[in-house]
Amino acid sequence: MPTSLSGQNAMDAEEIRQKLKSLATKGEKIRFLEGIAREEKTHIVLYTLASFLLEEDEVAEAADLLREDLERGGDLFEQYESYSLLFGISMDRGRELTEKEISGWTVSFDKMREEAHLELQDLEGEIEAKTPEGEPEAAPGPPSGETKRLLERKRKLEGFFKDGYQFERMLGDYYQGRGDLERAFLFYGRFYSDMDRPVEFFSPESMRNYVDLLLKRKQTKDALVFMGYLVNLRPYMLDDLVKFSDLYYMLGDRVSALLLQMFITTLSDGYSREFYEKSRGMIGILLAEMRKAPGSGGVEDLADAVFTGENIKEIPRTIKSLEREGTRNFFFFYLRGLAGFVTSDYVEALKNLTAFNEFYPHLAESYYYALVCMYNLDLKKHSKTIVDFAEKAIELKPGSAIAKMTKKYLGIMLDLDEEDAGKLLISSEIAAILNGFLTKGAPVGTLQPLVDSLTIERTPYQVALIQLLSKVSARKDEFCGFLKKCRESLNETGARNVELVLRALG
Repeated sequence: MPTSLSGQNAMDAEEIRQKLKSLATKGEKIRFLEGIAREEKTHIVLYTLASFLLEEDEVAEAADLLREDLERGGDLFEQYESYSLLFGISMDRGRELTEKEISGWTVSFDKMREEAHLELQDLEGEIEAKTPEGEPEAAPGPPSGETKRLLERKRKLEGFFKDGYQFERMLGDYYQGRGDLERAFLFYGRFYSDMDRPVEFFSPESMRNYVDLLLKRKQTKDALVFMGYLVNLRPYMLDDLVKFSDLYYMLGDRVSALLLQMFITTLSDGYSREFYEKSRGMIGILLAEMRKAPGSGGVEDLADAVFTGENIKEIPRTIKSLEREGTRNFFFFYLRGLAGFVTSDYVEALKNLTAFNEFYPHLAESYYYALVCMYNLDLKKHSKTIVDFAEKAIELKPGSAIAKMTKKYLGIMLDLDEEDAGKLLISSEIAAILNGFLTKGAPVGTLQPLVDSLTIERTPYQVALIQLLSKVSARKDEFCGFLKKCRESLNETGARNVELVLRALG
């Protein structure tokens, strides 16, 4: 083990991580790191200490530590971490950066990217040399220690090119905020040239900026592509979906505009009355316009089938006709799935609903219809997926009609009668109710659904609920008083569960 200047054995990175885990408070961790930073100028010490100091708003001290780490050199990924955090400090403080500073940041980033590219090329050669001819890299059997190390390094280098710290995206935001749209477009373009990144790397606001810049440059097709990405980033991007529809309308594609409004109606039903009513109104306007134009009967028939419930079995034929005319839309998968569901063609329905969920994973109704299809096709085979889809549907539209229908099936899976299934609360519902009381000041009466859920027979959700309630510390007296008051009117199961919680709370 290496030694420090004082002659004491230095701690390696893993020992430092374990020590930090054992310390209870941030202050203790800072003091520990400050103690060893005097002599151990390693990346993990300097970078981690800087991160903690930033959380304490000690910005100048954190920046000095990061600069010190960059001056000592070190591994590419160590440099990248400190470089990105230091750049983030400059951006977060909102101060004006000089062109010299920005040029320095850019040159450093490009230099690291080039270094990573060259190392990756060398690594691929080494890995190929160690891989028997004709066999893939991941050949059967565990790789040797050296090969495993090379493969792990390759994985990290490939990840580097995804730019987890989003340097170029942040520079795009910086120039956008200062009205320099040419440079904003340049850096956004560099960042969005690679869309094969984890979804959490994409900021909705930044992507909106990029769409607007594309539209200003008359690059409408590219703007439509990025609008498609944008509406998938989070659930219920309703404003963006409206803009997406408006963009199609502006281009004269009323069919695509109408289909998006139909999707908005489905998505907002049971979630946002405002958007639901606006989209229904817009559908009426679009249909009125389209009736005056020849050749629009197909989409009118489609809208009538969806909103009146009549002739739903004709939906696949109508969609096929629209596709022959050149219309393509992800919502077609859902509509085909709906038609298959209504006509009990569960195989066809499940196929289309599965495809739709891959395109858009945030529609509660799609998960509900899919789980009912699986229930009817093969309950045993699909039991886990049915539960997963039920939880997803309820989480997406809690308290809605679709959530209540979903709970009936979840109750069946848990062997509950219909009344108890209605009292069932999944994890996301429990968290929302508790968070409202503990952190948002909601009245204690809002906890009643949690108490009602304690009266049903034992389920995994109920076990988790009891554990969570047993750890409540905020507003504890008020909480315990409410439980005691409720206990008198509960059934035997509910009274027993409330007693468990009260005992745990002392």
